[in-house]
This record gives sequence, C-alpha cells and structure tokens, in this order.
Amino acid sequence: MNEQRINPFNELYIAETIPPEQFISLFSPYLVQDIQDGLALFQPGNVVLKGVQGTGKSMLLNLLKPEFRLAYKKARADLPIPRKLSRFIGAGINLARSVAIDFGQRVIEKEHFDDMESFPIYFGDFLNYWVVEDLLNSVIKLSSECDGAVGAELGINKNKRVLDQFARSLASHQCWFGYLNAVRTFADLKTRIVSRISTYRKFLNYNIHSLPRELRSSKTPIGEPISQTVEALWYAKVVPRDVSFFIRIDQYEELGKLKHSPGARDSEGGLGLRYREIVNKALSTRDPRISYRIGTRRYGWQDLRIFGTSSNLELERDYKVVDIDAILRRQENRRTWSFPDFAQDVFERRARHSGYSNSSNSFGLFLGKGLDSKEKAEKYSKPKSDEPTEEKLVLPRKWQKLYSTLRRQQPLEAKLLEAWVLQNSVEKLAEREPKPPFPWSRKWWRKERIQHALMHIASQRRQRMIWAGKEEVLALSGGNILVFVSICQSIWAAWARATRGRIVKEAAQGIVPSVEPFIQAVGIYEASTQQYFKIEQKTGESKKRQRFIDFLGRLFRNRMILDRSLSYPGHNGFSLELEDLSLDRSIAGFLNDAVDYGDLFDSPHTTKTKDKRPRRKWYLNPIFSPHFQLPVTHVKEPMYVTVRDVKKWLEAADTIGAEPEGETSPKSKSERAQLPLFGKHSN
Repeated sequence: MNEQRINPFNELYIAETIPPEQFISLFSPYLVQDIQDGLALFQPGNVVLKGVQGTGKSMLLNLLKPEFRLAYKKARADLPIPRKLSRFIGAGINLARSVAIDFGQRVIEKEHFDDMESFPIYFGDFLNYWVVEDLLNSVIKLSSECDGAVGAELGINKNKRVLDQFARSLASHQCWFGYLNAVRTFADLKTRIVSRISTYRKFLNYNIHSLPRELRSSKTPIGEPISQTVEALWYAKVVPRDVSFFIRIDQYEELGKLKHSPGARDSEGGLGLRYREIVNKALSTRDPRISYRIGTRRYGWQDLRIFGTSSNLELERDYKVVDIDAILRRQENRRTWSFPDFAQDVFERRARHSGYSNSSNSFGLFLGKGLDSKEKAEKYSKPKSDEPTEEKLVLPRKWQKLYSTLRRQQPLEAKLLEAWVLQNSVEKLAEREPKPPFPWSRKWWRKERIQHALMHIASQRRQRMIWAGKEEVLALSGGNILVFVSICQSIWAAWARATRGRIVKEAAQGIVPSVEPFIQAVGIYEASTQQYFKIEQKTGESKKRQRFIDFLGRLFRNRMILDRSLSYPGHNGFSLELEDLSLDRSIAGFLNDAVDYGDLFDSPHTTKTKDKRPRRKWYLNPIFSPHFQLPVTHVKEPMYVTVRDVKKWLEAADTIGAEPEGETSPKSKSERAQLPLFGKHSN
C-alpha cells in the first residue's frame, strides 16, 4: 500500500501514549481557548475536569506536565495558554496507569491490619508519597532540561546547597511522623520517598507478606505532605512564592472499580469508594498552597462524601467544575458552538502528522457537503421498478396527475403531500388548485418533517438511510472528539477498501482524498454500530443500559414509521415531568447514569402544555442514529411519557426478544396533559 494512504485516524486513544514531541503538532488549542472563558484550569483553586470518554480531559491535563511544557520550549513554540498564567509547576498521578490501581488486586485480609477501616489511610499515604516524588521530579526536570530555560523563567534555584537545606527543612516536619528523620540531603530525601513507594508496590504484588512496622506507624494525612513540600520549596527559595502548584489526579473514576473485600467482584460500595473519599478530603481542606486538578468521567463524580465525616464536597466552595461535554455540545444558538472548529483543527492536525501535503482545509474536501434532502429521496427511490410498500392516496382528480408525477420524479414532495393530506383532509386539498405555492411548502412545517419523510421513503424502498458530508458527521459526533475521530477512521477505512487495487490520484499525490457520499455512509454506519456495541464494554449496569438503548431505538423507529402523517417528527426522544421523576429515585438514577456514560443526552424541556410544569427530555446519543435508522435531528415535541411508562420500557428491555409496544399506557396524574400519540389519520 502507498505510504501516503495511511489512515490518520488509525490510533484513536493518543492522550496517554503520545510522546511529548508529537503532542505539540497533534494538540488542538481550541478546547483550551474555550475553557479560558473561566480561566479555571490554569488559576489557583481546585478544579474538576469532567466529561464522558473521549472528550479530551487527559490531553488538557498533559499541559500541566513538565515533559510537555519542555517539549514546547524545545520546539520554540508557545504554550497554548496566556503567558500570565504560565507561572505554575504541575505534578500528579494517573490512577489508571500507576501503582494506585494495584490497590484493587491485593485481597485485604484482616490479620494484616488492626482495623480494616484504616486501609484507605494507606491509600492516602501512598498517594502523598507518589505525588511528592513527582513534584520533586518536576522541579528538577524544569530546571535542568532545555538548558534550564524554563526553570530560569520560573525562577527555580537548583543549587545543591539550597536543595539540601530544603530537604532537611521538609524532613523535620511532623507530618512524616519520623519517617524522614535520617534525611540530610536532597538525594537522601529522594531515596527515602522512592523506598516508601517501592514497599507499597512489593506489598500490593504479594512480594511481601505485610507492610513493615515502620510504614504502619508513620501513615501521613492526605494532602498535608504535599502542602508541606510546597511550603518548604518556597521557604528555602527553591521556587518563588508567586509560582503556583497544580496537582493532577487523572482518571478519578477508576477508584470506584477497585475490589473491596476478599475475592470481591462487585465494584460498588466498598474500598474503591472509600478511596474516592480520601481524594475528596484533600479537596475539602481548600489549602491555598496547592490546587488539585481532578480528571474524571461523568459517572465517576457522583459520591462526594469526605472521608471520616458526614459532609460532602460543596461546589464553588471546595471546587469548580469544567464540564467539557457542556462546552462542546451544541446549544440552540449554533454561533456559540465551538465543536466544528475544534473538530476541523483535530482533523487537519492528524492529516498533517500523517504526512498529507494538503492538510489545510482538508476536512471539507474529505467529507464535502454530502447529499441534500432531494438527492437522498431520489437515491432511496431507485431502482424505479421497486414499488413502495405503502398504499397510494386517493386524491381529487385535479390533484391526481400532479401526485403521480411527484411520486415518479420528486418522491420527497410526494411524501410531504401525503403527510399534509393525512394531517388535514382530502377535502381541504380539493379546495385548492394544484399549483404553487403548495400548502406543504410552508417553511417551518416542511423543515420539521424533512428528515421524518426521508426516513419513510427509505423504509418503503427497503433502503438504508444515508449520512454523509461535513455537517452530518459533526451532528452525529454529538460534541465528542473521540466519536468524531472514530467516524473519520471508519470512513477512511471504507474508502481504502473501496479503492483497493486501484491507483487513486489523491493517494498517489499524498493528499487527503475526497470521499463520495455512499462510501461515507458505509463507514458512518459501521462507526455507529461499533459505538452501540461499546456500551456493553463500559462499567456499571452496562448490559442493562445497552438493552434499554436497543429497546428505545426500536421503539422510536416503530412509532415514527407508523406515523404516516408525519404528525410527530419529534418522537425520537421522550420527556418526563420533573415532579413525576422525583418520585422514583431508581428510574431517575438509571437515566442519570445513562447520561453520565454518554448513552443518552438530556436537557431541560420547555413544555407546550397549559400547566407549564417543568420537564426534562432525553434522546439517544446521536451516533446511535445510523444503527437504529433514526433521524438525528430533534424537532417538535418529544414523546410525553410518565415514569410508569419508562419503568415498563425497562421491564420490557430486560425480557430477551421483547418487542417495543406500539403505544404508552399513561396512568399517572401527571399524564392528564399528555399530547396524543398519533393523529387520527395515521392508520
């Protein structure tokens, strides 16, 4: 294969494996610029960076690592943050890639500990030593590499005498409970800290039977050794006092998955959650000397209890939240949507990194505009010999000729004509002359029903719906950069298969190809199906959520296909009264989890009913639309249902082979204002 045909999106997950020198060319600054609206990530204060998988949390946190900061300096490139916010030193831990995750592999036996409740304290002690070691490494790296240029900018003093003085000062603090008493030099300090971490590693990997008495009698309180290290660095003038210290704790959600008792498999409710409480306790101190940066998936940031207390962390008081999903997800005003620029930049950086010469503006070339609604309807209607399975309308004679012509030549117009008649009546059509402007041409009536009509035409002709083009790929991505890259990967792979064995002009010249819509549609469908099957690979009640998503997808499609009059084009989602939802915590919790894992999207819903009761609406993640053959657009009112209905759906979803019901069965008081499910002409 020509080297230039390498798929730039072959590797989806790069945040944790990318070398610092490649980070500069692949990292997109768009997300940083959006987060800079609050200047939160690079200013003092605790920040929780949350989002579903693939939103870019780890890439952002990489900016705090010394290795990546030094890479920018070596490349003579500016950090993608304001210069006035660059006076910081970062250190921390990735819980999924460090020894911390090993706390889940050692069976906790009572005879090893005087009190089983003390084991989270050991986790906190390990975390302290790991972060302190990383902090010291950061100071040395920044002052030693790149000829010490970064260290000089920050004012770091790496004089041996000063470092030794710092080590003695730090070792004398009571927070170490005597463990560092023998430390006399900076080298002694490093050796002693590394030895402590090594002991934990030996124990967690069953290389020693129990933790030594010296360690058990010198457990440190979470966060205090880190704060004291920073204070000692300032006091010894190793680092100026105007330099901030940001402590990364990435993949916080992994703590909830750890085992909690001998032979345990259940990840909920045990030591893993107590380890979270330890981290929460560090944030609760609000120590002005250090600022924590917590990277977590949405479902991980739920239990905010503080270890050893009955209190919870308080938003804005103990921490701020940077919600990447909220930043990147499209709102009603498209002009505020930053994801298209972000996605385009990521695409072009990937192409440039893979050696394609036309990387600039290649995003639009690769996907193009796709097909408009008229073109899609015509493609669905071919071959002409196929007759639609739906019966024809009987219309007044003066309209019959036009209707027959539209069915042959403009199937979309014919479908909209049918829908208008079924919603109104044949008699109303008879009052009009068969000439423009047609009643189904009204702007908003038509716009709201276009995708629903295309779904019907494709179904009647037994054709798979087509998604292609820049705008539709962005819509299907749902504001998630990992989903976007996955779609591009599948489209590129489909193009490579379609052109196998042929010399392709673009590939031969080393430029990003232009992929025709029908090849894009194949790749998009494959990406959609892959994302659907990935639901089961997630944590929590993943199988139950997958069954529920499958049930919803088939339910929505059945109802929209049965709605021949296109009366309810918004029935690819559902809406619940908040008061009704508040009465059932299990249903509310399940739906919240589905949103936190990225399987459902939710948003406040302005009800159209007279009572004006507050509601919330839910839709499938847009990437599932091709898998279920559903319109990705959300127009008109979603289905108005009750908690009782959702409970029935869950029960049906748990039944293997259960088919979605044709209608809901509203019984609760809150259903008194529910809209009718189908129009009277929808049979």
